[in-house]
Amino acid sequence: MPRGPMTRPAPPKRLPRTATSEAWRGRSGVSVAGLGQDARRQSARIHAGQALHTLATPAPGPAADGTAAAGPDSVHPRPRAGRRHRHYGVPSALPLLALTLLALPIAPAAAPRLRCEVDQGGKTQTIEVAPVSDPYGVQGTDINGRFRFKAVLVGDADRIDYVALYTWYLGDGRPVLLHEAKYQAPEARPDPPPAALTGRQYLYAPGLEREIQYGCALAEVAP
Repeated sequence: MPRGPMTRPAPPKRLPRTATSEAWRGRSGVSVAGLGQDARRQSARIHAGQALHTLATPAPGPAADGTAAAGPDSVHPRPRAGRRHRHYGVPSALPLLALTLLALPIAPAAAPRLRCEVDQGGKTQTIEVAPVSDPYGVQGTDINGRFRFKAVLVGDADRIDYVALYTWYLGDGRPVLLHEAKYQAPEARPDPPPAALTGRQYLYAPGLEREIQYGCALAEVAP
């Protein structure tokens, strides 16, 4: 049987590098340079399988109930560029306390008043004076045409400097000073006894022995 010319068998075809293996190696940065031919083939098959597995992983889609499936950004959403994010927390107790205090009614401050009860000839007169800055402008009070009593409260609503008390006897048309008392920086009290500041004082006119009594207290009075 005649034989034709002997032909050399064709070499086995080399597997082409797939786009998936090239893309995977480009992303991962793995190089197979310097390996043997068998090792390179095995590495290419492994890398190609891993790349195909990565590309075959389905992206998050809508769930069965129509809601979007949870992805990494749904758990921790990334802030969008150019958008401000406001953080709402528990309000501080200090502004609420300030608003509550402002809503409460403010009671007016009590004002100091000097009250004196003067007894003479079986009659009692109550004299009440407010703080003044000029003691010389205060006028005395006539007591039954026989005496004159003057109470001076020097200071203001916040501080009392002193209390000055004067008693004159009106004899022969000319007043005669019987008594003078001064109390430095007294303290006002709410509802004090009638003679809390001075105690009960007894004075007598010369010659006729006419008597006058008085007692004063410095009180806090609501306006």
